[in-house]
Amino acid sequence: MINFFKPGWRTIKTALSVFLCATLYHFLNLNPAIACLSAVFALRENTSKALSFGKSRLISNATGCLIALLIYKITLFFHNEISTLVLLPLGVILFIQIMIAWHNKAGIISGLAALFVIYFTIPTTESLNYTFFRVLDTFIGVFIAIIINHFIHPPKKETPEEKIENINLKIQQLQLEKEKLTSSIKKK
Repeated sequence: MINFFKPGWRTIKTALSVFLCATLYHFLNLNPAIACLSAVFALRENTSKALSFGKSRLISNATGCLIALLIYKITLFFHNEISTLVLLPLGVILFIQIMIAWHNKAGIISGLAALFVIYFTIPTTESLNYTFFRVLDTFIGVFIAIIINHFIHPPKKETPEEKIENINLKIQQLQLEKEKLTSSIKKK
């Protein structure tokens, strides 16, 4: 039970990223929700993975925001709720297909979240600014997470000897798997 109350470094870095986002936005008198979510999503076990996931999140959120803005503008043009019921699912399909085409399946959930948050909370008078600032919020959260991840307790770098040892272990695992598969094929 005592180990339950000992947070690991990733947990501490996540909390620190959220703290920095919330503090920055407090002083700017802005809502930190999107920046905090982006920081949580982007913080990974190492800087390289954080950069990769952060890039994925930025691309997916920007795309989700643009599709939300497009649907919003079309819905305003038609002046009825039925257009939302038709266009929103079509926007979801369009978004998912774009993410698949761009080989960014990892960004689908966060991008759809951005699409829905933007579409359902967009102020009538500031649709373009609002969308821009939500993408900027995402960038700020991702940036803070990457900086924290890079400078606060970064993972130990593997020595060349450790890399060789890990590769040899993987080779052994693959050979065992190959033997099992070969054996099961021969039995048939």
